[in-house]
Amino acid sequence: MKYMIFNDGCVKEHAMLNYLDKELMSLGYIEESDYRQADIIIYSTCAGLKDAIENAGYNISFLAHIKKPEAKLIIVGCLTRNCNLEKLANLETNRRDIKIISDYNFGQAVKNYLLNENSQYTIKQQLEQKTTFKYHNDVCIRLEMEDGCINHCTFCKYNYMKMPITSVPFHDTLEYLKERIQKGTKVINLGGENLALYGIDLYKKPVLHKFIQELSEVPGLEKINLLEITVSNMYPELLNEICNNPKISKICIQLESASNKVLSLMKRNHTIEDFYDIVKKLRQHGKIVTTILMSAFPEETYEDLDYTVQFVKENAIYVNQICQYVDFEYIPSHQLKQFSPREADNHNRYLVNKIAQSNKEILYNAMPTLDQAVIVGQNAKFTYINNGSYTDGYSFMKKFQEYNPGDIIKATPKMLVKNQNTPYLYVYRY
Repeated sequence: MKYMIFNDGCVKEHAMLNYLDKELMSLGYIEESDYRQADIIIYSTCAGLKDAIENAGYNISFLAHIKKPEAKLIIVGCLTRNCNLEKLANLETNRRDIKIISDYNFGQAVKNYLLNENSQYTIKQQLEQKTTFKYHNDVCIRLEMEDGCINHCTFCKYNYMKMPITSVPFHDTLEYLKERIQKGTKVINLGGENLALYGIDLYKKPVLHKFIQELSEVPGLEKINLLEITVSNMYPELLNEICNNPKISKICIQLESASNKVLSLMKRNHTIEDFYDIVKKLRQHGKIVTTILMSAFPEETYEDLDYTVQFVKENAIYVNQICQYVDFEYIPSHQLKQFSPREADNHNRYLVNKIAQSNKEILYNAMPTLDQAVIVGQNAKFTYINNGSYTDGYSFMKKFQEYNPGDIIKATPKMLVKNQNTPYLYVYRY
């Protein structure tokens, strides 16, 4: 049987599809690159914004008509739980050749469906579906610890999608990661929609600080990176643990904008002064701080953009991503005065260009001190180390091409070559 996977979802769907891909290959299924030849097409959807929903409707209709008549089209992801697919795709979705699987942990559910088994699976299988194996080896992995949010920012999908906080169980997850570490994992990225809220559904209070503390004590683990932390949910115990835990290397703290006016319109529940106080403390403890920005939010000005650029530059905050705001009638910010598409694109282009230059200056002039690094992956062009950087920016005892993933090395910053072709910014849309 030949299968093909399309993913229009986010990092959670990517992790589940990564798991499913390995499971199907282990069962003898063969990956196919031509959707007209595939016996099984698995399409993962996103329901986070208007553009994604409309695009999914088009793709579902296209795949249903272009595939082989006898081929199965399996639709998974957020859209299966939050939208009328039949109306969206203008398609009779109860056809025998179309299967909609709305399970959150759809990786195992798809496998069970193909094997005609019940959709019952263990905690370990659920955790495997939430794990992304970076660089095609187990040295560096990402685990989605938590899903859902309670903040209700005006631009966010959680204002119209009923998605409560769901956390992975503390001790089962710790044992799962211990097994991974024993098999060679040295760097773990912990992610979530709002990671600081981890545990409040299961334990009635946030317990991320305790989890990090116990995880860092596992022999063999070298580095922990934290993704998707919000200022308004950063609590004292977590901040102290991050600052004082030597294994925590990088923290991504969502910023969106450095303008208090824009933050208020977004209802982010913090000020730029609150953000600065946390970043200042983290950098004093030698932590790498990265962030995510947003462009073209309603009523934003170019002065707001300039202030944001200056803030990240002065505080050496590396920008991972820029989101271009997209209006959707079900979110509160829909009530604000919207930019025209041309104005929005201009705002986005302006911010991207400014941040690109800022990121370069941070890479060139504010490289973090790094005494010990882990080689986490390689491809034809680059070798990667544990803080997400390329080895080009550091000096080593020998040529970095001679190292292998998993090697623990001594590394010190060096001045980057000014004309180095470094991809320094990833842009996406909410």
